[in-house]
Amino acid sequence: MTRTSKLVLIALLLLQGAFFFYVSQHRLVDDDEGYYLLSSRLVIDHQTPYLDFFYQQAPLLPYVFGGWFKVAGISWVAARVFCALLSTLVGGFVYWHVARETGKWLAGACAVLLFVSSSLVFPWYPIVKTFALAMLFLFPAYMVLARLSRETPGWLVGAAGVLFALSAGTRSYIVGLLRGFRVSGKRAN
Repeated sequence: MTRTSKLVLIALLLLQGAFFFYVSQHRLVDDDEGYYLLSSRLVIDHQTPYLDFFYQQAPLLPYVFGGWFKVAGISWVAARVFCALLSTLVGGFVYWHVARETGKWLAGACAVLLFVSSSLVFPWYPIVKTFALAMLFLFPAYMVLARLSRETPGWLVGAAGVLFALSAGTRSYIVGLLRGFRVSGKRAN
């Protein structure tokens, strides 16, 4: 990345962070948020999903949020701030990937603008749901596999697999994408 691309990335991260923070603090409470927060609180209290309490999602989210709560304190605001941070990081990965693929920082900035303004992103990622965390793991896995070649080190492919597994550990339906990941890996060989 050029110096200009890095400066644009920093500026975009700050702007996205401000936007997602605003949205996270002003969006109405979603009905699932309390359930996810309660599950995270129970995990902090050394209870296990599925064994000690009913949990209908893949198990990673309460553990990640539980870790965040130990750092930032247990509150709805802290959880929403964490989701805004996760959303901002996903947008940073979008910029990095598009700018690297096209060689143009402007294309990356336009991709981030489309990402942030998408009605599938801004109302759902910065609230306490599984979407931002799952995408934070899934998109870097895609970034690795999109540039897969014979020279790609094995540890990087393994890291992409771990990221994919973590994404599926957050949202179990992501396992259905495994077929697409396998096809993209075969094309590189």
